[in-house]
Amino acid sequence: NGEVVGINSMKVADYGVEGVGFAIPMHNAMPVVEQLLELGYVPRPYLGVYTLDLEQYWEQQLYQDWLGTEDDGEDGEAAEEDELKLPDDVKRGVIVLEAVGPAKKAGLKFNDVIVKLDDTPVGSTMELRKYLYENKKIGEKVKVTFYRNGKPETVTLELADKIEEEE
Repeated sequence: NGEVVGINSMKVADYGVEGVGFAIPMHNAMPVVEQLLELGYVPRPYLGVYTLDLEQYWEQQLYQDWLGTEDDGEDGEAAEEDELKLPDDVKRGVIVLEAVGPAKKAGLKFNDVIVKLDDTPVGSTMELRKYLYENKKIGEKVKVTFYRNGKPETVTLELADKIEEEE
């Protein structure tokens, strides 16, 4: 009938996935199109963290150990402030590389390892974004559970609009 039923896109890559192409149904795409037309951008709840997946970090450490190299400080010893201190049972999470905006205001810092948003476990940056985008709105509060120096901590912060944060 000449109707658009979907828009070609590409799946966000994840471990074991090879960028599989697929079409987004129009009922999912139209709200985004309407926001782009009305606002010029798609508003998303913003936590304010630049991250690295903990699993990626462990893989890098194994690779460096295999090569026999370490990330040494100026005096030839590993920089102690860069070392992650976590309980042995913490294998998945998201390492904070930098905190800005809401995360910085709430006190999150470099090398904090986020493991939960509200009561939902978070093991990767993709899981963190998926939880925020599907369950939260700008201005809502989220409880962040993280490890700092091997100890669990919790903060509650208010999600912002990234556009506001960039200004």
